[in-house]
Amino acid sequence: MKYVVFDDSKIRGRVQMFRYLLVCLFNLLLNYVLLKLAVEVLHIYPTFGQLATTAIVIIISYLAQRHFTFKKGTLPDYVEKEED
Repeated sequence: MKYVVFDDSKIRGRVQMFRYLLVCLFNLLLNYVLLKLAVEVLHIYPTFGQLATTAIVIIISYLAQRHFTFKKGTLPDYVEKEED
């Protein structure tokens, strides 16, 4: 994702990797909770529940990756900037 979609991020690679893993684990948990809620509480068929859950998780995943994992932010003060 770093080199294909979000290549303009200024965050270090290992920090991005840690954040990426956090978001993936969160998405896995969110998928489980939403599917359980859809099937057991809302009594939706599992197939349709999974479709709805997948759509929600995809949107949240993209937003989390965009604004947390690979955000464009400015460089911190302790990082030297390259001069043109």
